[in-house]
Formats: sequence, C-alpha cells, structure tokens
Amino acid sequence: MSKRNDIMMATLDLIHEEGLQSVTFAKIFKQANVGSGTIYNYFANKEELVNEVYKESREKMGGIPAT
Repeated sequence: MSKRNDIMMATLDLIHEEGLQSVTFAKIFKQANVGSGTIYNYFANKEELVNEVYKESREKMGGIPAT
C-alpha cells in the first residue's frame, strides 16, 4: 500500500473509532506510521484529507461519485 493510502485508511479507522472531531494529525501520523510532514505531501489540511476519504469510500461502495 502507498503512504497516501496508509494515511487515508488510518484516517477512516480513527474516524470510525473516535469520531471526526477527535481525530488529529498526530493520531493519524501514529496510526499510519508516517512522519509528521509526510501528510502534507498528499493533503493540504485535515478537511482535504477527510473529503478524499469520504469521496473514495463513496466510490468503493458504488454510491454516487463525489465531485
């Protein structure tokens, strides 16, 4: 799996376990086993990351593609 996918899966797992408001970048770094700067290579901020996680989840479930 790529680091981007590791970050997205860690985010999805943490949202499921703790709720969106409790998820921090520090928790994501730890769960995904990536350095603190790595996330910014793929996502500008938490909102962009969560939107990508949501979009990909919807597409995989066969729902309406997010735009």
